[in-house]
Amino acid sequence: MKESIMNFKAIMVSILKYLFLVAIFFIVDMVSSSVVPIDLDWTPPADQLPVVFAGLLLSAAVISLVISLIVVRSRWSGWKLIGATFVSWLGCMTIMAQIETAWFAPALNIPRSLAYGVALRGLVSVAILAPVTVWIWGKAKAQQEAGESQVRLPRSPAEWGWKLAVIAVVYLALYFGFGYVVAWQNPALREMYAGGTDPVVFSQLYLTLLQIVRSALWVLFAIPVIRMTRGSLWQVALMVALLYALPMNIAHFIPNPVMPDPTVRLSHFIETATSNFIFGLAVTWLLNLQLGHQSERR
Repeated sequence: MKESIMNFKAIMVSILKYLFLVAIFFIVDMVSSSVVPIDLDWTPPADQLPVVFAGLLLSAAVISLVISLIVVRSRWSGWKLIGATFVSWLGCMTIMAQIETAWFAPALNIPRSLAYGVALRGLVSVAILAPVTVWIWGKAKAQQEAGESQVRLPRSPAEWGWKLAVIAVVYLALYFGFGYVVAWQNPALREMYAGGTDPVVFSQLYLTLLQIVRSALWVLFAIPVIRMTRGSLWQVALMVALLYALPMNIAHFIPNPVMPDPTVRLSHFIETATSNFIFGLAVTWLLNLQLGHQSERR
């Protein structure tokens, strides 16, 4: 009985911590939006304000949950954990998304400076929220690391080379495959991207090269999570998959002038969240993969 009460108390404390983090996230997001201006003159119509509020709250709740899971399952603590959380969070949520925004800006008839402004907002928010999240979950004080990583990263330049090449191929297949099968089947989405005149944006060569670079950046931003997460290979892979899939894409539920059509935002969310989740699983598995007679763990 006493053990059940203690477990219930621990669960309630965790829920309160999570709700506290969601509230702080929401406030920080509002403050960063006010402090960092972006090159876009748009005010949501009055009838969309409840939808915008709900979207912002959903975004805060989902991202807070994903980052909390990563922090709680981390073997690291203190500034090491704060730094790792900051890099992976900012990279996967903000940098990867705004590279795409800057690239497709001419097709969407929006200034590229919009991407830079949003990236700066993300930087401000994550710089505040990363240490706050670590503090809320009781890991701000440096402690001895518990155990070792269950996932083996490549150990030689040659191994890194062929694995990054395979990862790039996997990413290209997922990116273009889901882009065509899911997103491009929406007529409203095709119309939205038809407004630009820059031929480079949809050049197969340049777009492929861009995505090869992005595939390597995805790996870079996942490395801290892979190294610090305790648990089995599939548990680490799940953390990476959630990090890839949700923080960057949950914002599609927020009405905005770039994608005013909700069906377009939904198509993009399904496309990118699904493909990124699969890619996160694949990246973790491929980095851990060992060929020949090598042991699976060292």
